[in-house]
Amino acid sequence: MDLRTLPWGKIALGAAALMLMATPTQFPDRWAKARQLHPQAQPKFLALLLAIEKLGYRVEITSAYRAGGTDAHAYGLALDINLVHVRTGQRYGMNVGFTTKAQWEATGVPALIRAWGYRWGGDFVTPWLYKGVLHPGYDPVHIDLFSKWAPKSLSAAAVALAASTGIKLADLDRRQVRLAA
Repeated sequence: MDLRTLPWGKIALGAAALMLMATPTQFPDRWAKARQLHPQAQPKFLALLLAIEKLGYRVEITSAYRAGGTDAHAYGLALDINLVHVRTGQRYGMNVGFTTKAQWEATGVPALIRAWGYRWGGDFVTPWLYKGVLHPGYDPVHIDLFSKWAPKSLSAAAVALAASTGIKLADLDRRQVRLAA
């Protein structure tokens, strides 16, 4: 029996089509920076960001792809975010003043990030240099997938891609590196 022949069948099929169209498969405009991510990583990050928002936070993306480096951002595998609690307006993030690890942990967001297999920068302990200033390892606004794709493997793939295309490694957009499944 064909659903379209039943009186309610067309309505049911139409509703199903609308539900499919309403399921996000692309980043909304407010997350436009996330479109800079590696194409293979975009669906994974979209799912995570939507899950974070289900916890009651609005996610603000402050940084995604950064060319020239060798970190997860250079491969399009990292985001920096701030959070705003929807009900209270409480803000969490580096550009709104220092937020402690305990404050971040209390949101439940770091536990979600870890549970989904991402690295959370609040767990970092190695100091890093940015614009000539040494920062502590703690970087709570950072989320990346470097745990899924090993940096050495990505670097080797970038070197091979540069060699095969004749592009200097320094000029290569590392988001073009094909990621292992």
